[in-house]
Amino acid sequence: MPSFTLSSAISAAIYKATGVSVDGSAVYKDFISSVRKIPGAFNHTGPAKQVFVTGRSTPSEKWRYLVTYRACLDDDLAAFLDAHLLSVCVTPRSTSSLFAQNFPIGKEIVIKIQGAEL
Repeated sequence: MPSFTLSSAISAAIYKATGVSVDGSAVYKDFISSVRKIPGAFNHTGPAKQVFVTGRSTPSEKWRYLVTYRACLDDDLAAFLDAHLLSVCVTPRSTSSLFAQNFPIGKEIVIKIQGAEL
């Protein structure tokens, strides 16, 4: 479960950039789920890679996340993923999107978020 502070930081950044209030916890969970689906992510132990991953996609919105990641080993040699959220990108697809009130349909909105970790 994401920390209250991290979920709040995501919500606040999105609200500040767009004027739209979102559930930061749901966005964080979508980010986590998306990062875990990166092919071969747990095998990449070199320098951190930066990639876009696709998050939830609905008829009203498409979500993407810009992340850096690399696989690491803990003291017990168990692999874990070190991932950092850099930006959230939302594309309103229809007038039913809350983002469509302030932004054009079909134009991606990029919200910078530094330091959100997996």
